[in-house]
Amino acid sequence: MAVLPKKYLSVYDVADYLNELGYEYDLNQSFDRYKLNKDIYEFVLHNQIKLVYKALSINFTSDYIVLLEYQAKAILIEDNITSAGGSSCLIYQHEDGSYPKTGNERTSIEYQQINLDSIYIPRVELDNLFKNDISQQLIIAKAEITDLETELAQVKAQLKEQIDNPANAEIDEGQGDTLLILGAVMDCIKEVAKPNYTQGLLINAITDKYKNTSSLTQSTLTKKFPKAKTHLKQNVTS
Repeated sequence: MAVLPKKYLSVYDVADYLNELGYEYDLNQSFDRYKLNKDIYEFVLHNQIKLVYKALSINFTSDYIVLLEYQAKAILIEDNITSAGGSSCLIYQHEDGSYPKTGNERTSIEYQQINLDSIYIPRVELDNLFKNDISQQLIIAKAEITDLETELAQVKAQLKEQIDNPANAEIDEGQGDTLLILGAVMDCIKEVAKPNYTQGLLINAITDKYKNTSSLTQSTLTKKFPKAKTHLKQNVTS
């Protein structure tokens, strides 16, 4: 349902306004009605919007008066009727459409009973709130897109490198470990080069001698040795 071009929206109009922005309030559902009221109250509580009601002042002018936070809570959260009025009521807008010249213009009005059907949300308050919120979301979204584009470019470059140089893909990975293993083999091979030599004995000798080297563990060597043999067969001719 489209939002009517009103300057002051009822609570029910606010549901339509927010649904146009992607919210999902179904006022046929009691939970959604309560959630809408709670969300509006949260805006008021954090001074993001103002709730108003229309009242006749002692000067016989009809002004929009700002509803106080505890009055908003009584109506929206506690589902009560509250009394509003007195000698120091804050004016939001005058009957002729003008706004107070100062931010703290007050008037005296007769006390009256206010309920959910008596309160309004100035549309400009919602426009300002959600315009700023959407702008901030767009800034965050653009930053996230830039990061994703950078990551995508890096992945594309890595894939291109692997396609262009397939033989180097595995050599480059862990090259430091490979050189370390080769040095260890050269140093330890003389200790196991005898008739009962096995790969297991060689691995045991290396791990015993280099106990404090994290790259020379039994599991690492067990994985690397077959790869080294395969690579040797593929790249060295006898």
